Amino acid sequence: MEATWLGRLLEVVPLAGALLVAGYAGAVPSEAESRSGAGAGGRVAVRFLGHACFLLQWQPEGGAAPVRVVTDPYPADMGYGPLQVSADLVVASHDHFDHCASGAVGGRPETIIGTSGKGKDWVACDREVKGLRVKGFPTYHDPGRGGERGKNMAFLVQAGDFRFLHLGDLGHVLSPDQAQDIGPVDVLFVPVGGHYTIDASQAWQVVGALRPKVAVPMHYLTPAIRDWPLAPVDEFLRARPSVPVRHMAEAEVAPGGLPQALEVWHLVGPQG
Repeated sequence: MEATWLGRLLEVVPLAGALLVAGYAGAVPSEAESRSGAGAGGRVAVRFLGHACFLLQWQPEGGAAPVRVVTDPYPADMGYGPLQVSADLVVASHDHFDHCASGAVGGRPETIIGTSGKGKDWVACDREVKGLRVKGFPTYHDPGRGGERGKNMAFLVQAGDFRFLHLGDLGHVLSPDQAQDIGPVDVLFVPVGGHYTIDASQAWQVVGALRPKVAVPMHYLTPAIRDWPLAPVDEFLRARPSVPVRHMAEAEVAPGGLPQALEVWHLVGPQG
């Protein structure tokens, strides 16, 4: 029926038919447009709060209320001072003190923690919270399958069309199967400081396996935690001179705003 109607319109009004056909063709976004967030992505503001803690504020399309997510919150006495932030959702990669201080976040957020028993067991997660999809991918805190520091959960947070992956305290390079299970990543939060996690060289291997559009380093030495045995972020930033590095206080991920080729976004947080 639709094909017959369309054919008659083309015969009677060629120009209108041409415009209608163009509209039909444009109604189906290409894969590239879908991956870049063209369509239902809204926009996401990203702010680094220090260590492995970020604030993601998703503003959906259509004027809905924004949704605020805090990752891996730390306690006030760790060195960065109190977290002066509220959220709807807290996502913590594992239940070590410097990553799961959900009580430090205001707003009575719902909390998802990826492990229990101080990293002894994973806590499975694949659910929707306030329009966000949150999915956990089991990993380890060390290269010995958790024998030294326990387990860790990498969390994928999908806001509209945008896919954010927070690796927590990842302690090993991802296997090809793990990278395939995770799938496409737009923005990757990756630890780079070594000792407790992967180091800068291993972080670049993980970036190569996941192929995000943006890599954001985290969990590195800053003045706030100057006594911790971590490497500074510069070791990661300087390791790939061919990859552009952008330094900024806050980033916004919006439709059409992601780079076509990999970039590193160094989000400058408190004391580093």
